[in-house]
Amino acid sequence: MGVLFILLIPLALYFLMIRPQRQRVQAQRNLVSALTPGDRVVTAGGMLGTLVAVHGDTASVEVADGVVIDLLLPAISRRIEPAVPMADHEDYVDVDHVDLVDHEDDYDSDHEELAAAPDGEGEQDHHDGEESDPVAPTEES
Repeated sequence: MGVLFILLIPLALYFLMIRPQRQRVQAQRNLVSALTPGDRVVTAGGMLGTLVAVHGDTASVEVADGVVIDLLLPAISRRIEPAVPMADHEDYVDVDHVDLVDHEDDYDSDHEELAAAPDGEGEQDHHDGEESDPVAPTEES
């Protein structure tokens, strides 16, 4: 039984550590090889930009109008797909055609209940009845 356990440990390490890492490396290689100028990308540091050019193992990314930075290709973590216009989404709600509900009456009734509560029942007492001064007076000699 002990020999079987010793043989299963390397197999488990392969499937839990080595194989997922190889898949991440392969996915990064596929991403880098598929990049073309004009793609929107996210860097490893979280900066968004547009890929301007790829030169060997570096890439030029425009992060603002006229601001181009050079990055190593592994620093590009993902490509951003172009946004789909909101009207194409099935859960899109056109706010011009929505009836707005006035919840002001609910708000006032909640506050009236607190105001009508007998001596502090509607409020939380964090000090157990003690008054506390945030700045204690100092004695001068």
